Amino acid sequence: MKNSNDKKQLLTFNIDDVNYGVDINLVTEIIGLHEITPIPELPSEIKGIINLRGKIIPLLDVRMRLYGREKEYTDRTCIVVLNFEEDEIGLIVDCVQEVISIQSEEEILNHEEDKAFITQVIKIEEKVYMVVDVKKLVTIE
Repeated sequence: MKNSNDKKQLLTFNIDDVNYGVDINLVTEIIGLHEITPIPELPSEIKGIINLRGKIIPLLDVRMRLYGREKEYTDRTCIVVLNFEEDEIGLIVDCVQEVISIQSEEEILNHEEDKAFITQVIKIEEKVYMVVDVKKLVTIE
């Protein structure tokens, strides 16, 4: 019998046909694209801010952060709003897929290098998911 502590849930999303996941406990909501207010002199992966029901949310384009290139947003592009270290940040992703439960034996790679954005690679059936370290993803020097 499995210990319930062996399971964790990920919200999965897609960037360039690659499957990624973030800890579901960090996710506060998923929204469509809003009007983005750009802020000058920020790194290119920070697209600006949105006003979400009176809260100002900075937006990080995950594609730009991981791959250094842009792609035109589509009707499937959305924002995953995360509560991270008592602040909220929005991740712009190609599309959100589903919430999955993972167990430790599904892990095929554990990558804890200091600067790595990806901490684990998980295989469930025929799909492979890369688990994102949100702290490293959103920390921009």
